[in-house]
Amino acid sequence: MLFGGVLMTGALLTSCSDDDNSYDVKGSRDNLAYFEAQALNTPYESTITVTPAGAMGAVGDVMKVYFQQPVGKDTRVSVAANPEAAQKYLDANGLDYSIIPAELLDFEMANATVEKGNAESTDGIMVKVKNDRISELDKEGVTKWFAAFTIDEVSGDGEPSVSRGTYYAIVNTDVQEELHLTSNDKLGCSVVNTPIGRIGGISMDMPYTFKDALNSSATITLVQDNSLIDDFNNENDAEYQALPSGLLDMTNLSVTVDAGETESEEHFQVSVPESKLEGLADGKYLVPFKISVTRADGTVVEDAGEFYLTIDVVTAEGLINDYAEELKGSTISLSGATCLTAENLKPEEFNGWENEYWPFIEAQPSASFVVDLGETKTITGFNIGGYVVNGVTLWISQDNQNWTELGNTQDHTPLEVPGEYYWQSSYVYVLYAGMPARYLKATIDVNATHSYWGYRSWGSWALEYTAIQNFDIYCE
Repeated sequence: MLFGGVLMTGALLTSCSDDDNSYDVKGSRDNLAYFEAQALNTPYESTITVTPAGAMGAVGDVMKVYFQQPVGKDTRVSVAANPEAAQKYLDANGLDYSIIPAELLDFEMANATVEKGNAESTDGIMVKVKNDRISELDKEGVTKWFAAFTIDEVSGDGEPSVSRGTYYAIVNTDVQEELHLTSNDKLGCSVVNTPIGRIGGISMDMPYTFKDALNSSATITLVQDNSLIDDFNNENDAEYQALPSGLLDMTNLSVTVDAGETESEEHFQVSVPESKLEGLADGKYLVPFKISVTRADGTVVEDAGEFYLTIDVVTAEGLINDYAEELKGSTISLSGATCLTAENLKPEEFNGWENEYWPFIEAQPSASFVVDLGETKTITGFNIGGYVVNGVTLWISQDNQNWTELGNTQDHTPLEVPGEYYWQSSYVYVLYAGMPARYLKATIDVNATHSYWGYRSWGSWALEYTAIQNFDIYCE
C-alpha cells in the first residue's frame, strides 16, 4: 500500500522579540513571516509507504506560518524547495541522506493564509510527493530522503524571514510487497457442536482498511484459489482441507478504497448459512484467496497478497477449546464481585480478590464456591489455580439456579498468554465462544498431601502457597 507523504518539520525558530520594531538578522524593520520552532534544527520525520495498491504516508502536523506583528491585510505565504539549504544542513550534521528532487514534489497545498489582524495562519503548509512519482523514491540502498523548504513568496503584508524562514524534512521509505487483510493474513472461524447446542459459525464481514489515507483510489478483490492449500499446509505444518463445494456464500469479494480514505465503504462478505452447517463433518477447513488490486489508472496487480479463512468444526463434550490460538478480551476487575457460598474457603476472605490469594481452610481434598460477579459478563476464558490446586470444574449461570458446565481443567489444555516477561505468562482455558454469565460455581480438586501444607504456620507469605492464587476471568 502506498501513502502519499507530506513533508514537514518542526520549524527552526523561536519567535522574535515582543518589541513591535524587532529586527531580523539582516536588520529589516519589515513584518517578517517565519516558522515557529518545536525543536531547534530538528526536522520533521515522516514515512512514505509503497504497496501494490498505491501510496500512503502520514500527513502529520501541518506547518503553520507566523508573523512578528498582526498583518494589515489578508496575506498568503508559500514555500519552495531549497536543495542548497538541504545540502548545507546535511553537511553540517554529518548526514548522508539523499535529497528529494524538486520535480517530484507537489506544492498544490504548500501555502498558508494569515487573515487581517492576526499573526498566525489559519491553515498550514503541506508539501506532498506527486502520486505518479512516489515510486522513484524506491531506490536500492536509499531508505531516507531529505528536503528543505523556504518561504519564497509573501502576498499581502510583510516579507519572508531570512533566518527563520526554512524548515526541514526527513522522509523514510517503506516498501511492502503484499497487501494484508489482517495482521497475520488469517481469519479464524469455528463451529462447535456442544451439549448446549451449536456455538459459532462461518462468516467474514469486514472492510479493507489502510493505516493511512491512500493518495489515489484502489479496488481490492479476493479470488478464491484452492491450489494454495498444499503450500499453506506445508508452511504451517497443518492438515487443512478444502471446504466442500456449494456451502460458501460469497456475497461480496470486491471493495474500493477512495483517494484520501483509509477504509472501504463496502465490506467483504463471505459466509456459510446456518442451514448448511448441519451436515458439515468435523474437521479443519481452509478457504484461500489471492488478493488482486486495480489502481485508479487501470493498472492491475494480480498477485498482491494472500488471505486465508480457517475453519474448525468440532463436536465437544464441554465448552473449553483445547486448540485455541488466541484469546479474545481481557481480564476483568473483581472489585465488585462477592462470594455467596463456599466450602473449605471463607466467603469473606474472597474480598473482591483484593488480597490476590484465597487460602483454603484446611488440607482436605476438595473445596467449592459460588461467586456473584455483580453483573452479567461475556466470558471468553478463565484461569483459576494455585500450587495445591490439581484441577477446577467451572460452571456459569445467569440466575444462580440453571448452570452450564464449562469443563474440568484437568481434562483440557490451556493457552499460554505471554506477559511482559516470560515469568509473567498466564495459562488460560479458552472458551469456544463468549458465554454470558453473572454467577460462577467451581469445585476444586485440592492436593491435600502437598509439602506446602507444612509451612502454613510460618506466616502469611507461606499461607498463600496453600490457597487459590490465580483467579482471572477474561471477558469481551
